[in-house]
Amino acid sequence: MDYVNAPIGKARAPQQPVLPLVAVPTTTGTGAESTTICVMDVLSLKVKTGISHAALRPRLAVVDPALSATQPAGVVAAAGMDILCHALESLHRPVVRRLRRQDA
Repeated sequence: MDYVNAPIGKARAPQQPVLPLVAVPTTTGTGAESTTICVMDVLSLKVKTGISHAALRPRLAVVDPALSATQPAGVVAAAGMDILCHALESLHRPVVRRLRRQDA
């Protein structure tokens, strides 16, 4: 738990360079192949937490759209909703930023 985000873990940064990471996403839409964040459930503590560090950004992503052809329909639908939510967030963010500037 040394590298897991606080307050669950110690949120330590790697002391030495990490090996290059190659991401092979198995579902569409998560964006995990381009992020510096790893999210996980710690079942023993009944919490969802993560690890975040710039060293976790994958150096290479192997993305095969054909993998979605064999996924169950529910997984494809959930990934599609995740994609839609991220798209809506990106549309909403400039509006929130503009409103915050007006309040300042």
